[in-house]
Amino acid sequence: MGSDEMGDIFKRSFLLDDARLLKLGVPRTDYYFDEATLALNKQIGLEKYGINGKKVLLYAPTFRDEALSETKLALDIAAMKQALGEEYKLLLKVHPSMVSDLEKTQDDFCVYADKETEIEALLPMTDVLITDYSSIPFEFSFFEKPMIFFAYDLEEYDGNRGLADHYLETIPGPLCKTTAEVIEAVQNPAVDLEQIRAFGAKWNKYSDGESSKRFVDFLQVELDRE
Repeated sequence: MGSDEMGDIFKRSFLLDDARLLKLGVPRTDYYFDEATLALNKQIGLEKYGINGKKVLLYAPTFRDEALSETKLALDIAAMKQALGEEYKLLLKVHPSMVSDLEKTQDDFCVYADKETEIEALLPMTDVLITDYSSIPFEFSFFEKPMIFFAYDLEEYDGNRGLADHYLETIPGPLCKTTAEVIEAVQNPAVDLEQIRAFGAKWNKYSDGESSKRFVDFLQVELDRE
């Protein structure tokens, strides 16, 4: 696990105690410490999605039960294009658990990432992350870039699935409930880098680029015991 806070969530959710937790960090986050690989994958991604000379908005909403049968976007893509199209390109990444595909209206502003594409392949090219209740901000905090939380169904989602404790006090960016508010947040960013760094330090405490090594060392010790 990547942090003590995440460990507390696991303990409550799965009725575990500390003895069942490995505080080794998250191995997949080692990737974010490899600057050469990040730069290469950023360039590959920009070329793949035809993003030339514009900033990238990544919209990555989390899973919702109703999306299993019908996937819809609450974000008004047309309004986003009209307001932001000169400076930005919008990259959409729906949750991989969603069975049905969106009706795609791909154009010179909006492009769709395949559902099979891992989120870590998209984050290096992202200038502004737009998400909601996802865990993606934990990883995006490594980049120390703006995040916008488009929680248009905050009360409904909290009632149906529940939110993390102190969600509103924890998120390192503005909460928006309408597309107009998202546009305003993009156009007039109020980025608090110290807040983002504190958020990253809290949730990535044990993820320092050496997590895979610690996990392999742990397995080796366990194998030597047999």
